[in-house]
Amino acid sequence: MAITYTWTDAANTTLKYVDDSTTPDTILYVPVAVGNRHYTAYLAWVADGNTATAYVYPGYEDLATAKTSRLAEAASALTSFVKDGTYAFNFFRSLADSTYTIPTGTQTKFSDAYTLYGTFETAINSESDIEDIRLSTIDYEAGTYNIPS
Repeated sequence: MAITYTWTDAANTTLKYVDDSTTPDTILYVPVAVGNRHYTAYLAWVADGNTATAYVYPGYEDLATAKTSRLAEAASALTSFVKDGTYAFNFFRSLADSTYTIPTGTQTKFSDAYTLYGTFETAINSESDIEDIRLSTIDYEAGTYNIPS
C-alpha cells in the first residue's frame, strides 16, 4: 500500500499521483497550484520526508534506449542536413540523374558530416550518463559535437 508521485513534465508543473491501495489504483494528475487540495496533500507528503520521482524524458528511460534515441535523433538531423538547405539541389539531382556528379565542395561536406556522425556514435556508445547523452549536441554545418561531462 503506497502513494507515489511522479513528475509528468520537465518543467515540473504536473504530478501523477498513484494510490495502489485501491482497486483499481487511484490515479490523479495534480497541477502545481497553491490552493489545490491535491497539491496541498503532496506538500504534506513531501514534508513527511518523501520525494517525487523525477521526470524521465521519453526515449531516455535507461542507458540503452538513451543511446538508441540520441543516435536516431542525430541520424535524422544528418538526413535533414543532407537534403535540406543549400545541399538539397545537389542531393536530389544526384538521385535523379545518374550522370550528375555532386560538386567536390558538397561531396566533402557530405563526407565530413557522415564522418562526424560516426565519431559522435562512438562517443555516445562509450558514454555512461543518460543525462549527458540527452544533452549532447551535434552540428553538421560547423562539424562539431559536444557531450557534456
